[in-house]
Amino acid sequence: MLQCKKPLAKQEAEAYYLFAALQHKPGTRRFGYGARAKDNPMSSATAPMTTDPFSFDRTVAGLKQGIAAATTSQAQVSEKTIKATTDYTLFNQGTMEAVAQASQILAVGSQDLFRQMAESNQSAFAEALSGFRAIAAARTLNERLELQASLARTSAHWAVSECSRFAQAGIELAEKASAPLTARAALAAETLTTRKA
Repeated sequence: MLQCKKPLAKQEAEAYYLFAALQHKPGTRRFGYGARAKDNPMSSATAPMTTDPFSFDRTVAGLKQGIAAATTSQAQVSEKTIKATTDYTLFNQGTMEAVAQASQILAVGSQDLFRQMAESNQSAFAEALSGFRAIAAARTLNERLELQASLARTSAHWAVSECSRFAQAGIELAEKASAPLTARAALAAETLTTRKA
């Protein structure tokens, strides 16, 4: 009994390919592995050869025109980029100056505000100290109670008036300090509006 070393499907496939190779007629087109160059439409062997003597000159002229157009376009883009970069740098420089100016206004105003607070606290402390001395020097209980009530009223009045005064001064200082930044923001909005138009 005969035994096959290969499965029947492989034997049939090999026989089919062998039969197809034997049946191939020369001159017919084949693509893929083993295809001849003359059968491939993308091959340089099938590219048409020109006999026009001026085609090289036309190609060179076309290349020169293309290079000139690209150079001009690139120069225009470079000029626009340089102008935009310069404008951006100048705008940022102005913004940094506005931030520095706002910081200076805030620092000077804060120093003045803290100095006023310290002076106010010193005067209030001196007034409270004299009030405590008067309470300690009072001879009767009624006199002490009246002095104590007067001292409490004065302290409460001082606290309310000074807090509102310093709150108003703080708001004014914030407005002064934000003025340069607000001006820069308005300029930025105006610049963006004019560039879009």
